[in-house]
Amino acid sequence: FLGTGADNIFIDDEGRIFIAAHPKIYTFLIYVTFGSGTPPSQIIVIEPSPNDKGGKVDQVYLSAGSDGFDGATIGAKVKNRLFMGSPFEHSVRACTLPVVWRQSISHPASRLIDTERSENPEVLHDNK
Repeated sequence: FLGTGADNIFIDDEGRIFIAAHPKIYTFLIYVTFGSGTPPSQIIVIEPSPNDKGGKVDQVYLSAGSDGFDGATIGAKVKNRLFMGSPFEHSVRACTLPVVWRQSISHPASRLIDTERSENPEVLHDNK
């Protein structure tokens, strides 16, 4: 369970899985349907364990969308660069990835709660 709305998947040359995701899926759906709101962008990376059981999950990119790049639907890693695309933008966003990134202390899903819809940041209500 990633705790986010997974979209498209890219597998790099080292076998890591990059997933473009929508941490506020309802905001994304409202934007797609009505053109209002600002959908955030998120890229999750899954690094499978060598024995093919489990692996490490982390977030390599998170943006509220207020920076002019809304709702990334693909994240592709090429060398040390992350390229993101969105059906709502007329450009591609490119970021330089760190040479080594460290896993988060906590699962990335714990940082992705939609606090705008919950007084308790640990609880996400699907019915709102």
